[in-house]
Amino acid sequence: MRLSCCLQAETYITSRKDIKVFCENRTVKLNLIITLKIIHYVALFLAGGAGVANPLLIKAHKSSGIPPSDEVQQTMLKLVKLSLIAMILIWISGLWLALEIYGTLNMGWAFTVKIIGASILLISTVTVNLYLINRAKMKAPPKEKFLKNLTVLNRLALLAVLTGISITTTRIGF
Repeated sequence: MRLSCCLQAETYITSRKDIKVFCENRTVKLNLIITLKIIHYVALFLAGGAGVANPLLIKAHKSSGIPPSDEVQQTMLKLVKLSLIAMILIWISGLWLALEIYGTLNMGWAFTVKIIGASILLISTVTVNLYLINRAKMKAPPKEKFLKNLTVLNRLALLAVLTGISITTTRIGF
């Protein structure tokens, strides 16, 4: 169901009171959807930034042959934590948006692909958080091969997310 269909009156309006209640409910729903979209977009921006910054920092230190300083490791840890918080916000706002706009999570195979990709990204983010916290406690740099494998997995999962949501919103929009 599209947004415009979801927000239309489903019964005949018989009195002025009904019109006022319908308009107020519609405004509240539109404001909720706009707020959720803003949260979703900001969280996507934060998660994406953290997802790009850490691999760049790792690559820069590897190519220079200098291990990351304590400050850089702490920054990387903060970026990963920020990414985890952003991923949680993406999930909460995304599920809420789907339910508010479409009224269901059953939107076909493409949406399922998107959810699987997003689940892989969430699990990967949690794994990186736990891994980097553990490595920081040991005062050891992160293992490059482990992080490189996760980066490849994240890129494939992100491709699934983007493909799935592109197909889903295109099909539902028509």
